[in-house]
Amino acid sequence: PVGRFHFRHITKSRFCGFVEVEFAPGQKALLATPYKALVDLLYLAHHSDHPDYLQELRIVRPPDFDTEKLFRTAEHNGSAKVLRAVRCLVTVWEEFR
Repeated sequence: PVGRFHFRHITKSRFCGFVEVEFAPGQKALLATPYKALVDLLYLAHHSDHPDYLQELRIVRPPDFDTEKLFRTAEHNGSAKVLRAVRCLVTVWEEFR
């Protein structure tokens, strides 16, 4: 009733960018920051560094979204593909300003 969840495994070195959230008394979970969630999507998706894929996502950049924080999160991920995808995504955002 609340949706479908798909779990994927990542290496420990890429496990960061989470905040602990209490959903109910005594029930806590780690929730990815928006930057980490986006980086994980780019890391796990095939061809995520292609402009057509990024445009199809139709991700609208919130006014307070910190692209430097996104780059830092991508750099921590350590994937060249993710860095290419972030650069491309920022370019797409700039084109649609």
